[in-house]
Amino acid sequence: MVVGGSSAGTAFGVPLGTVAGGVIGWRPAFFGITALAVLTAAATAFFPPQRDSRPAPAPVAIPRGTVALTLGTTLLWATGSFTFFTYVGVILHQTASVGAFGRAGFLLVFGIAGLAGAAAAGWLADRTGPLPALAGGLTLTAASLAGLGLIAALAAGPTAVVASIAAIAGYGFGTWAITPPQRQRLLSTGGNDRFLLSLNASTLYAGVGLGGAIGGMTLALSRSAAAVCWAAAGIELAALALVGRAASRKKPARRTL
Repeated sequence: MVVGGSSAGTAFGVPLGTVAGGVIGWRPAFFGITALAVLTAAATAFFPPQRDSRPAPAPVAIPRGTVALTLGTTLLWATGSFTFFTYVGVILHQTASVGAFGRAGFLLVFGIAGLAGAAAAGWLADRTGPLPALAGGLTLTAASLAGLGLIAALAAGPTAVVASIAAIAGYGFGTWAITPPQRQRLLSTGGNDRFLLSLNASTLYAGVGLGGAIGGMTLALSRSAAAVCWAAAGIELAALALVGRAASRKKPARRTL
């Protein structure tokens, strides 16, 4: 539900901000966001959180390797995702020749697909465990980013626009499908849930910053949108390899006679 709220905000807020920035400029758009943030902060005073009556969790010995693999997956996924997404406007301009309004439409597709991805991943993780949902989301994300790279390198005209829409939808579905099973992995360890989730969030934002840097350097050195997409896809495959490593650790050892 929390991830769904974030993806809903992305689905509707980012396209709206893109249109507003194109019509009235980015500065008035930021002032409008500031006003909404102030109103939201004031509204929280009327809805104070309920006090948590649960006792503090008892210390639990958590295998460090389990947490390290989970956080490493978050770091690589976020780095790969934001290697691309930080420069999505530049890349879409090269692949589909879209301006501000066209970009808003693409981002709306991305956000709606993200809503579906978060819901589907939560449903699947509840039924099969988190690793199949993670593997599916990372595979789709990597494939969609690689596809965008091919579109940027080869396609042109209406074909590029249609293919870019499909790839952006796949990317949105896949990348928003990652957080629900990742949180489930951490919560299932039995450790301090607040601390572990805060670690995951911090790791995610480290990936956001690192991805922006990698994408910027790749774009500056190659002058190629395709190279940025392929670099992002490669990082997602590295995250998928960590999921495979986690799956192999869960398999029972073979008995020898």
